[in-house]
Amino acid sequence: MTDSPKPPDPSFAAAARSALDALQFNADAIATRLGGRPQIIPREQPRLRYLTRDATPLDVAIRLFMLQDEVPRPAVERALPRGQLDRWRDAGLLDVQETGVVARFAIACVYGLRIVYDRPARGHPPSDFVVGIGRSSQIGIRATPRKPIGSALEIGTGCGGAALMLARHAQRVVATDVNPRALGIAAFNAALNDIHSIEFRAGSLFEPVAGERFDLIVSNPPFVVAPEREFAFRDSGLGGDAFVERLIRDAPLHLLRGGHCVSVANWIEPQGTPWQEKLTRWASEGDTLFVRMDRFAPDDYAAVWLAETLSPDSPEFEASWQRWREYLALLGVEAIGGGLIAQCAGALPARAWFLDGVRDLDDEGGARLAHLLEARAHLASLDDRAILDVRPRILPGLVIEDTVVSRGEGWETSSAKLVLRHGLHLSLPIEPGVANLIGRCNGERSVREIIATLASDHSLPAESFAPVAIRMVRTLIEKGAIAIELRAEAA
Repeated sequence: MTDSPKPPDPSFAAAARSALDALQFNADAIATRLGGRPQIIPREQPRLRYLTRDATPLDVAIRLFMLQDEVPRPAVERALPRGQLDRWRDAGLLDVQETGVVARFAIACVYGLRIVYDRPARGHPPSDFVVGIGRSSQIGIRATPRKPIGSALEIGTGCGGAALMLARHAQRVVATDVNPRALGIAAFNAALNDIHSIEFRAGSLFEPVAGERFDLIVSNPPFVVAPEREFAFRDSGLGGDAFVERLIRDAPLHLLRGGHCVSVANWIEPQGTPWQEKLTRWASEGDTLFVRMDRFAPDDYAAVWLAETLSPDSPEFEASWQRWREYLALLGVEAIGGGLIAQCAGALPARAWFLDGVRDLDDEGGARLAHLLEARAHLASLDDRAILDVRPRILPGLVIEDTVVSRGEGWETSSAKLVLRHGLHLSLPIEPGVANLIGRCNGERSVREIIATLASDHSLPAESFAPVAIRMVRTLIEKGAIAIELRAEAA
């Protein structure tokens, strides 16, 4: 384990931005140079080094800040503005050695931003290690509603990427972290991207914002269920999933009425009880939607997270895996669930519901989550008669996939599932007959008219279809398979 480098000097951020602009160190230019947007993983590195063999200024930047290579000093001096190498060194971004120059930090170009973070560690990283924008960060960013708002809070900002995204649509942003190095790196990233509307504060959970309320709260917290507090980015030190529980219970108290909170999370699914039971107790105020995207057996969970910081073939890995396994068994863990928790303040009484089968989300995911929360609240105010006047519509990217089998006398549908690849990418099993109802949801017909059409097709009275159709419509709206125009319906 080595000591962490100090965060870069924010006073040098403008000069660094100008130099990176001159190098064309941005996502589009990098993708053009490398033939796409590659993963920086060991098996890709020989190919990427070959593609950057000409040592153009952009090649030099790619090798320094993405591949973490040592680059000969003359090549770096040619790439940077004249006389700037020593300034990059003094600012803490580059280390000038006898044999060449290496970067002290990695830089990623994502979401139109440049994000500085700690170089991938060789061996065991330090406890105050600051990671870049990984999978969980990307999920949180995509799940965030992006309508213009007055104020936003990020808890556990890390390198600051999500806070910088918030600054694009929030007039004021507060970003917190318990790790002073993370706050320093996040502050440099804000300056590097010429963003000045973020206030960085030290502290855990809602301590730094006591008494304040926000339109939007987001968090990719230290949610990992681990036996010790080893890394600030991963471990809360509260034991089990207590940190996430406190976050979810307290978030509505810091939201303005109608405000949203979106958190990436892991949670314990205890042995012998439905996974929804414990989580329901966390939803003490407002509407809370639990979106399960992952489910890990305890042994697999330990291996996945330990592989982030330890070599799987090391003796330390096996000993740590055994310690994690024993800890999870002591907690009575059947599985570890993971995904998103979205909340909306203002609903009384508190309501919790669950969405399983979500595998991914795209840049429309935040808008879809916000719509689901609002639709759920609206549905709670509608009785069955009112549901008949709702005009549901199919979402873009929705398909129904049938499984057909032969019984020896031709083919017949044995099962069907609804697949959505827009916003929330989900897969839901449905009864084959539901396809006829969904296919008629064009946003123009009311549920009453759809029922009448189905009844006519089957030469049956509409009253026989109504109870089942109303129940299906409610379920499909809550699951995000079909949508309703909330303002029009409310009117």
